[in-house]
Amino acid sequence: MLFFCNSMFSFCRIERLPHGGGRTGMFSPHQETLIIDLVRENNAIKLSEIQQKIIEDHVNFEGINSVSLSTVLLLIVSSSATDCA
Repeated sequence: MLFFCNSMFSFCRIERLPHGGGRTGMFSPHQETLIIDLVRENNAIKLSEIQQKIIEDHVNFEGINSVSLSTVLLLIVSSSATDCA
């Protein structure tokens, strides 16, 4: 947080700094939707099968040469949590 004080007007204001970094997401929102749709079409699909489909699809997932099973799981779990809310 940044504290900004202006003594001329004798008030203080607190302003938030913009997000300062961290890793950006691996998938775009469109790609996340494709993965979630894949799970909805076949609820019994294994994480390793989803991983393989992502790696083999060079059209929709261009530039993604590898993805961990934990990343796939996290995406599905976080999506299901937002669907229930």
